[in-house]
Amino acid sequence: MNFSIYISTLCLVAAALVFEDAIAINIAGYASSSDCGSSSAPVKGSFSLNPTGPNSLSFSANLHIDEELESPLKAVVKIQAKVAWWWHTLSCYGDRFGSCTYQDVCQFLPASNSTSGSCPAPFQDLPSCQCPLRTGTYSAESEFVIPSFELPSYYWMSSGYYWAQIKLYKGYREVGCNEIYFNEE
Repeated sequence: MNFSIYISTLCLVAAALVFEDAIAINIAGYASSSDCGSSSAPVKGSFSLNPTGPNSLSFSANLHIDEELESPLKAVVKIQAKVAWWWHTLSCYGDRFGSCTYQDVCQFLPASNSTSGSCPAPFQDLPSCQCPLRTGTYSAESEFVIPSFELPSYYWMSSGYYWAQIKLYKGYREVGCNEIYFNEE
């Protein structure tokens, strides 16, 4: 799984986890992302989420990288919840969930955390799953369970409409952008 897919998934998981006493996550129906990068951005693609039960989602992604991308790759994640008629930006919680900035997302890639350095299933057929990310097309499908845990009481929003965006940077240059809207019940 490449960094855009992984961090976009983290972005959505983070949005889904901003509930006090999170017991179950219930995304209301299929949600698909859209590419929001410039026409010259080297990272293009989209992903989709489909609920398969409480706290579980199926995930599919298609991405194309036009240039090799080396570490560090910065990701800026922004998550907003619709409150009445306004969109409220959720803060970063524990440097992991919510609207956070990740200085180098390469550290989150599966092969970066593996002793063998190889891509784990179901990503073994990808061009790479560690930095540097090689040029090529990345497609992956998986199902995952989102763990429940308690967050502080100021995370009072539980159901409603959410928007999540991730922008990826190499130095000061934006290399990709992806965003998604979804409804949590």
